[in-house]
Amino acid sequence: MDSRADFAWLHALDRELISSTPTRIGSEHPADNRYGDVLPYDHTLPASAVDRYINANVIKPLEGPSEYIATQGPMPHTFDRFFDLAVEKMEQDPHRCVNVIMLTELADGGRRKADDYLGHLRELLQASLERNNLAGSTLSRVHLSQWDSVEVREVEITLGEQQWTFRHLWVRNWLDNEPPTSSISGNIYDEPLIKLSMKLQIWGGYKMVHCSAGVGRTGTFIALDYYLNHYDAYPDMFQVVASMKRQRFLMVQTQGQLNWLYNIVYKLKQSV
Repeated sequence: MDSRADFAWLHALDRELISSTPTRIGSEHPADNRYGDVLPYDHTLPASAVDRYINANVIKPLEGPSEYIATQGPMPHTFDRFFDLAVEKMEQDPHRCVNVIMLTELADGGRRKADDYLGHLRELLQASLERNNLAGSTLSRVHLSQWDSVEVREVEITLGEQQWTFRHLWVRNWLDNEPPTSSISGNIYDEPLIKLSMKLQIWGGYKMVHCSAGVGRTGTFIALDYYLNHYDAYPDMFQVVASMKRQRFLMVQTQGQLNWLYNIVYKLKQSV
């Protein structure tokens, strides 16, 4: 795989798509976009985001059955919409679970990259349940655990005989515009993001992914997770990334991120 040539082609695809793909809805909500030059494509906006706008897109790599939400890090005045979308997906999921995967620090290089909603996680979730006709739900305390560079927060929700799980996974120390900080050496299955993807396969549940802009690191994780979930079908990583770019601008943003994905594919094939 020639990652430099592939990245040049993918970068040209981004430029072509952003000039030809409608982003009208996002452009009408400038205060709700963390970055004015990263707008969601209209055709893959979540259905509920048309009336209650959120900078997010539904991602189906290779147009297959696997579905994700890729979104920017929510801002304080959009926390409610962010949690409402998570609760909506939690209700719809056959495992009755949503996994919110956060891939950014709150600040990076002295610049704010995300706003802190974790300090009010339970309250924000409770308010969202009430807005979504689940008033009266009982919420457990937030259960916190950690492995490698991943912090896991879980809240169990009960309403009568119905139960759901809200799970938040914060991958720490992944800097903006960079590939993951861990080196790809030794046992490939010790790579923290691969371990996270494998745990998500066991847990089940919808995956809602964000970093800061919701494109580079978010796209890198979704591409990895999709590849691992469909490894037996030998998906082509280049085609996976290209299909994602047609659904959200700049998915897998940098040469380094694409190189990292290609190295993962190479190591996985070596390990067979």
